Amino acid sequence: MAFIQTLRRLREKKTNYRRRSTMLMSKREFITVQISNENIQVQIHKPELLGDMVIASAHSRFLLDKGWKGSRKSISASYLTGYFAGKKALSKGLKNAILYSGTGKYTQRMAAALKGVIDAGLEIPADQETFPALDRIKGEHLKVKNDTEKIKLSNRWRGKETMSQMQKTEGGQPRKRYERKDEEVWIPKTSLGKKIVAGEITSMEEILANGYRIQEAGIIKKLLPDLKSEVIDVGIIQKMTSNGQSTRFKAIVAAGNENGG
Repeated sequence: MAFIQTLRRLREKKTNYRRRSTMLMSKREFITVQISNENIQVQIHKPELLGDMVIASAHSRFLLDKGWKGSRKSISASYLTGYFAGKKALSKGLKNAILYSGTGKYTQRMAAALKGVIDAGLEIPADQETFPALDRIKGEHLKVKNDTEKIKLSNRWRGKETMSQMQKTEGGQPRKRYERKDEEVWIPKTSLGKKIVAGEITSMEEILANGYRIQEAGIIKKLLPDLKSEVIDVGIIQKMTSNGQSTRFKAIVAAGNENGG
């Protein structure tokens, strides 16, 4: 029996690489909707080389402060959570984005959250026919009724009010938030890196002329501090070998200093 090699996140069903590559090529911020057993979370991200940066985030727990009763992952709760995330994104200068469903399917809860973001004022390409009916967004089909319009008008969506709620868990304890640390000082580990720090090599031309192998990112940052890069295309290459299916990525990246160099 042949062994078929697959990527770990593909095996664990955490990443759909075809959707991911298509999303990255759009070069736009994207919206994700995560639904758990009790809550729903809507986040708006900006893709970066070091990882996706969260621009705005909303969690359905904030509805508890508004006197919400019943399920916090219903269609109406999803709509309000998306509306809240959209208002936060607008306050940070974001005007448009796209929906990224990842490995999940496009469900009615996800559609309701997307409509909430659109109603908040963001421009998002979407088919209006896929959205839930207005009576379902208002929660008229639920046994436990909530006034969605009143909740929308009762909150002015101020950052201090909403962030304090998001930083708390249901037990009232503060939630630890990830903070990106400042860039650490580069400590060379290779002989080439040590020569650059010592001043023995001062240009990329010397490295190429002597056939040195660059194995540290700090070398590029040291010799080319103004270098910028942009991902043009990301593709997946799959082929069958004697050991099974082989998968690898192909990326086209443009690099330069925006000054002809």
